[in-house]
Amino acid sequence: MECLRWHLKWSPQRKHIDRLEKKGRLLPADYLDRPLLAYGARFLWDAFWELTTERPMGFGAEGRIPYTAIRLFARDHGLVKDAAHWFRTVIREMDAEYLGIRAPTAASHLVNETPMNDVKGVRGLLRRHARKGGPASN
Repeated sequence: MECLRWHLKWSPQRKHIDRLEKKGRLLPADYLDRPLLAYGARFLWDAFWELTTERPMGFGAEGRIPYTAIRLFARDHGLVKDAAHWFRTVIREMDAEYLGIRAPTAASHLVNETPMNDVKGVRGLLRRHARKGGPASN
């Protein structure tokens, strides 16, 4: 999980970090404290990033990796019974961490929009739209 958190925090800033490094500037301490994958975790790491391509996208949000994709991946790689269950559990935990980190970032980009799961916000948006007779401008 530490590797996932580090990756999600620093990968988007890779070009900026490279520029700092070329200029001989100090790099952020958190960046330099990059965690290493535990021995044998490469399979899980690669599997997670492969499975993340299966996640549904909609209304500007990323969904959970579908169970069917995880199950099929496990089966294709010879994981059965306890190993398959363990694999699903780890991928689900990584997925929850990923979505927990990514969700606030996605929501912060909303301008004059309301997330679909914000019932009060959607009602307010519809009321403003009805009063003004056009798109909500607040």
